[in-house]
Amino acid sequence: MSTSIAFVNDEHIPDGYYTIKNYGLASLVALRPREKELCGSVRASQENSFVWSITRVSHGKYLIKSCPNGLVVQCAAVPQENGVIYVDRESFYWEIQQVSPIEPDCYMILPKRESRLVWSLADGQDGTSVRIDGLDQPLPSRQLKHQVVFAQCTSNRRYWWRFMRVTDQEIENICDTSPSASQPYHATVHIYLQISVSALEFEPPPFPAFLFGRDDFISTAVDLILHKPPARLAILGPGGVGKTTVAAAIFSWEAIDIWDGDQQNMLKLLKLLDGYKQLTIVITMRGFLRPAASSIKWTRPALNPLQVLSCDAAMQAFKAITPLNDDTGLEKLVESVEYLPLAVVLLAHLGQMDISPSELLEMWLKEKTGLLSQNSGDKSDCLQTSISLSLHSPLMLQNHHALKVLKIICYLPAGVKQDSLHYIAGVTQLTILRATEILLKTGLVNPLQHGRWKVLSPVRHYVLQYYSCNMTETNLINKFYLKLAEISGSVHNTDSLDILANIAMVQDEKDNVVHILDLCLKEFDENTDVVIAVISFTWFLVKTIPSTHLVEKAITLCSSSDMKIRCEMLRVFGETNRMLSNDVKAKEALKEAQSQSQQIGDKRGAAWCLQSLATQALQEAQSQFQQIGDKRGAARCLQDLGNIHRMLNEYSAATKALTEAQSQFQQVGDKREAAWCLQSLGNIHSALNKYSAATEALTEAQSQFQQIGDKLGAAQCLKDLGDIHTASSEYSAAAEAQTEAQSQFQQIGHKRGTAQCLQSLGEIHYDLDDYSAATEALAEAQSQFQQIGDMLGAAQCLQSLGNIHSTLNEYSAAAEA
Repeated sequence: MSTSIAFVNDEHIPDGYYTIKNYGLASLVALRPREKELCGSVRASQENSFVWSITRVSHGKYLIKSCPNGLVVQCAAVPQENGVIYVDRESFYWEIQQVSPIEPDCYMILPKRESRLVWSLADGQDGTSVRIDGLDQPLPSRQLKHQVVFAQCTSNRRYWWRFMRVTDQEIENICDTSPSASQPYHATVHIYLQISVSALEFEPPPFPAFLFGRDDFISTAVDLILHKPPARLAILGPGGVGKTTVAAAIFSWEAIDIWDGDQQNMLKLLKLLDGYKQLTIVITMRGFLRPAASSIKWTRPALNPLQVLSCDAAMQAFKAITPLNDDTGLEKLVESVEYLPLAVVLLAHLGQMDISPSELLEMWLKEKTGLLSQNSGDKSDCLQTSISLSLHSPLMLQNHHALKVLKIICYLPAGVKQDSLHYIAGVTQLTILRATEILLKTGLVNPLQHGRWKVLSPVRHYVLQYYSCNMTETNLINKFYLKLAEISGSVHNTDSLDILANIAMVQDEKDNVVHILDLCLKEFDENTDVVIAVISFTWFLVKTIPSTHLVEKAITLCSSSDMKIRCEMLRVFGETNRMLSNDVKAKEALKEAQSQSQQIGDKRGAAWCLQSLATQALQEAQSQFQQIGDKRGAARCLQDLGNIHRMLNEYSAATKALTEAQSQFQQVGDKREAAWCLQSLGNIHSALNKYSAATEALTEAQSQFQQIGDKLGAAQCLKDLGDIHTASSEYSAAAEAQTEAQSQFQQIGHKRGTAQCLQSLGEIHYDLDDYSAATEALAEAQSQFQQIGDMLGAAQCLQSLGNIHSTLNEYSAAAEA
């Protein structure tokens, strides 16, 4: 026979009819009469079937069928080297990949993407015996007819194949001359023969007896059908959302004439019908992705996937089936099934047995999806059957990662962020993309909302009941969320810029973190990682929505010999209660934590507890000052609280307290304390790198100190302004400010201020590579710190001196420092 076009050289092979030719041996792939195994026929002949129907079903995946009998090309479930390729009636999808851009018309055919096995022609051309899997005895190669078998992938050109399109005329010629054909090749006849004629003779479904909340959707669909002919509409959505019901309502419009057919070979049928210019097509399809998007021009604007009902519509649907005198609990009931129409209808039928919505809700919480079925078990009146149909669809069976991903999404009450799913599942992002595509096509997951994959409540409970995660999967999930909980605690010891970033990261996963930590505590085995995660996450909650739920459980369960961990649990428990104004519990926990910290020599932990107790005492004192009308006393408490927050890098709370304190001091005429509040606010701006606002506040505070004759306050503001100049690399202005501040501190005999200015001047000289001046200033500062017993300041100077010696390669002196 002749061919009408050259070999295909596209990345993706278009749907159609082809001959498949081996590049190395120039043999055509053929199927001999009454045989199932594929062989390599050196030339075409009427006794061999050598035309193949190829249909692309997804990226790189193809369905290959024999012509004229329509049998599917496939292989054993576990392909082996030298295993035969044969035809049968089961579905099977092949990976077809271009060899390379240099050989664009050559392809390799694999059973799956990651396989190292490819189609080949059997070895043994020299007459030697070759063993073929499935045969008891080896056969001489002359008896093999060059069978198509699997081989390990190499650069051998016997493993390369070319595809040549066969024309429609040639297809018809084959039909006319092939007496062995079980059915004709021609596409139109071939498809229509597979459609049940009885499916074309039916009565249109009646308008639904109960239909609520769908008016806008139906109106949009009818408008598109009537005003954008010929319309191509797909009604999409998850199982049980009411797609068929909505379609029946659309069919009931008098201006619309309808036809229906079964869904066998739906994709090919759609392509065929799409060619008829005056034919309106409306399909209902489970899932969220329109079929044949590359070959059918769906009407725009396309119908959005059908959503679950609104709360009001769900309640109306329930009451239309089961009228209620008292609908107490009905709103919570329909909410518990996330307003899924089939679930609402099934619950309403149960309500006809005089079961109240509140009782039904209690039953649902216990029985879950087992409650939502009727005796027939059909998908239209059994939610379990509806979900099971999706889970056992061919799409789900061809990708084993899809069920794994679905189980993970269902395991977590808030769903999973798209960006995190591949980390949690332990697979590549490409694997997740393919799995979620299948889950969308089957309607088992909802389309992405705010970057999250979620499922409807009935689907989640069904999967949890019948497809629970295995230990490996739960370990991966726990590992991810325990790490996230541990990270969340960093907000306790960082500035507000980082807090905002961490809060944004953790806030989205808060419900999932709580869920995982709760599960870990239920199965607690003295795992300190879980306790540390609980402590860290509770600190995060202190800064957002305080809760003692998790840490209180941990304190009860944990009998750890690590007293430091127990002290930390008590401290965060006490701090959380303080934030919740549970003063008695807060004091008890903090005092116990302080006492135990002292016993184990943890001075820092004890100090933190004292600070929390001091904060609580200041809050109580402020409240009492307010009760007796002492505004100055209340303002001082606010000022102290603000400075505590500032030292803890809790800048938002510090700013709020100090601003309020400044206002109250101004109201009572206390200019000095108001100026100190302004100075503290300036330092907060500086810590947040808001140098313009910091300079403005400190300059104003310095002016106010000068007006009231407070030389210490003015000198402190001048020193702080010098620090801002240093941070801005304005060294000349910085040195000038620090020198002037040092002078003012010396005049009033403030040794710590003088030493601090000297230390700052030493650092400025160091930055300017003036090591001699830097050494002199830092040595003097160190001496003054030692005189007043400030060991921290002296140590800092000594460290800076060591850095200078190291820079000058004076390693002996550096080590000594």
